[in-house]
Amino acid sequence: MSEQGVAELIKNPGFLAKVDRLVKSYPRPQTALIPILHLCQAELRHVPVEFQAFIAERLGLTPAHVRGVVTFYEMFSEEPHGRYLLQVCKTLPCMLTGSEALLEHLQNKLGIKPGGTTQDGRFSLITVECLACCDGGPSLMVNEALHKRVSTGDADRILSELE
Repeated sequence: MSEQGVAELIKNPGFLAKVDRLVKSYPRPQTALIPILHLCQAELRHVPVEFQAFIAERLGLTPAHVRGVVTFYEMFSEEPHGRYLLQVCKTLPCMLTGSEALLEHLQNKLGIKPGGTTQDGRFSLITVECLACCDGGPSLMVNEALHKRVSTGDADRILSELE
């Protein structure tokens, strides 16, 4: 997103009201950082550097602190991703139950590698270290929806429901 697009977002009264509600719901404004980053990610499908500067100033943080949070957590991206972000867990419990086969199936079906986005902008595929459901592997998160014990057939069904 261009600087102009971010400027439009941070001037949007509805978006700013959501930010204000989040800030007011915490004892200190700085503690609203992660929920606000989630809000931005949901709106823009990424957290641009320009937004990071805006929210740093709004919360009384340094831009470096905000960027450190954005780059530390895998759920945030500085680059836009597809309409549907597919996250495949690659930790040992999920690997033991088939996450490698699931990942390979998704790569073949979508024609992209981890870190890629389909040409139509619908799907982005990434691997993550943990989705916190070790008893439900292999796990797949699609945007905010977590799917457990996902077979290749389940993955096909999930993708078809998104189209």
